[in-house]
Amino acid sequence: MRIILLLIFTLLVDVCIAQQSVSDQIIFENALELYDNGQFQEAIVLFKEDDSPVSQLFLAKSYFALGKNSETEIISQRLSNLPDIEIQLEANYLLSLVFIGKKQFAKAINVLSEALLLSENYNNSILRDIRELQLRVIDYLSYSQRIDVIRTVTDTSLRNKIILDYYSIYPFDQATRLLEELRRIDSSVNILDHLNRAATQEIEINNRFKRGYPTGNIINIGVLLPSFEQSLNEKSVSRGLYNGLLISVDEFNRNNTDRKVKLHYIDSDKIANNLRSGLQQAKEDLNIDVIIGPLFSEQVEELSNFVD
Repeated sequence: MRIILLLIFTLLVDVCIAQQSVSDQIIFENALELYDNGQFQEAIVLFKEDDSPVSQLFLAKSYFALGKNSETEIISQRLSNLPDIEIQLEANYLLSLVFIGKKQFAKAINVLSEALLLSENYNNSILRDIRELQLRVIDYLSYSQRIDVIRTVTDTSLRNKIILDYYSIYPFDQATRLLEELRRIDSSVNILDHLNRAATQEIEINNRFKRGYPTGNIINIGVLLPSFEQSLNEKSVSRGLYNGLLISVDEFNRNNTDRKVKLHYIDSDKIANNLRSGLQQAKEDLNIDVIIGPLFSEQVEELSNFVD
């Protein structure tokens, strides 16, 4: 898998290589070839031998490609404080992807806002990608996430956008709560016209389910099915469904370079006595975005109010 993060590498790499010794340049070029071929673990070994900012950036990207978010975050935080504007922007973008994966959406939005602020007078295609990612994150937010995020987002205009551009996709009671929460945070916001609109608008309920996941990250899907053994015939329905999902996910991951899907099997038999709390725990532990299942109708009814 090749991680596509945003920078047109040529200029950045050429400038940084010019500052390296011949031996460092050879190491970097070998590491970059491994990275381009998806051999991230091998690339990490070589990138570690070079302390230059560009090598450290690709080291962070390699860790991110392997799902090692802690290492990615540490390196990206350090790089985001360097004076090199291209490195800063790349590091902030990568750091925001880590926060997205951890469901820390306010942090992701704030990091992207900082990147845009520090590059106000900088003209580069990177900025288009940063703005696009920020808007995709805002668009992705669920109702409850939207309320949580506006409490910690630092950019006032974005905070207003998170509510005022999206409340109309929710039923009146939820739209009203969003608007009132915004007014509680910022009393200068006039929400009267918006409240009137929310009361009279024709709600398009289906819009609530058209959330587009930000690119460049892993979509975690929980599969809630009864337990089964691959070698046994019992519960063959569970086994068949899960194997079919594995094949579909494998095909999706082969055909998509900008996002990946990871399946997490959840044994519904083990949490049958307390399905909601068991699923909530699994959701938190595995950072699950989507849940497929359960198999039995009585469990579907029990979980009907669980999903966001």
